[in-house]
Amino acid sequence: MALPPFPVLLALILLTSTLTTCFLPAGKSCVPRLVERSGLVQANSLLGLSHNVALAVGPVVGAVLIQAAGARAAFALDAASYLLSALVLFFLPPVGGGPGAAGRTTRFVADLTAGLRYVAGHAVARAVALSLFLGVFFAAWDSVGLVFLIKDDHGGTDTWVGVATGGYGLAMVLVPLLLALTRWQPPGPRLLLIGLCCSALGLIAVGVAGQLILIVLLYTIAGAGNGLENIATDTAIGQNVDSDKLGRVFGAIYGPVFLAETAAYLISGPLLEATSPAGVFLIAGIGLLGVAAVAWWLLRRAEGPPPYPRPRPPRRIDSPAGVGTAQSGGPSSPPPPTPPETAIPARSPDQSSTPIR
Repeated sequence: MALPPFPVLLALILLTSTLTTCFLPAGKSCVPRLVERSGLVQANSLLGLSHNVALAVGPVVGAVLIQAAGARAAFALDAASYLLSALVLFFLPPVGGGPGAAGRTTRFVADLTAGLRYVAGHAVARAVALSLFLGVFFAAWDSVGLVFLIKDDHGGTDTWVGVATGGYGLAMVLVPLLLALTRWQPPGPRLLLIGLCCSALGLIAVGVAGQLILIVLLYTIAGAGNGLENIATDTAIGQNVDSDKLGRVFGAIYGPVFLAETAAYLISGPLLEATSPAGVFLIAGIGLLGVAAVAWWLLRRAEGPPPYPRPRPPRRIDSPAGVGTAQSGGPSSPPPPTPPETAIPARSPDQSSTPIR
């Protein structure tokens, strides 16, 4: 059986990408409704771990299937995995969308506009959205410059390129694993700043490294920063945004990311020709440092309650000198005199229940 025509195949890929984009905010907005806000770091770390492992293992499994049974069998198994996931989600209990969500009619344009308006007026959401867009824009430059940096500037082979990208992916797997295993629960905005700084320093270090082994090792720092950014973005939104606005906010934040990636690929190519692969890494790292500085400034100006309730230490009430307590076994103070009772007239059933002042 012949493959479908190229226009049909392109239309199917476009449809698949559109549905995937719609699934992204829906899935991410469910996590803060299922997990306490104090546990969002661990929950998002587990999700990030599974996602990164799937990205690492999926191409290997696909290549083995294509070699063993052909491309159609690989696509069939991929489609079956999506059907299995849909079946699992179908039997899960519904997740509420917050107060007023029941019975509300969904309107795409109106909801998108409301989400963008909410992000523009919410200090934390605005800082996260801007950081994610600009962070993706600068971080995507390394995809274009890495091959030329290793092969052209340092005489490496495709194996070195594979080792570098593998180390980057391994760091993205280890960071969520460590966060999930530890009890460290930093606020999402702070974790985002740490991730941006790690990505920036990793790219700058790769740009100034003079040996292949150093490039491979330092590139893992950028991978660790990217893993932190992914977890921090979802955690910061889940900790600070109202539950009935999560879907629209996640859609408004992650939707423009694809535009940032497209713009990065359009700019990084001419920039590579005008400078050098190392220059691309340096400019990208400096740009990420600027994004981190802007994010720090915006988040510093954000005022509001903590993302989740913090336990208060119990108040200590000191007893008067010479007066014991029941626990200490000392003499107890006499009870205070009872005030004289005041006669309150009986209230008829039709009278107001407002207390008498």
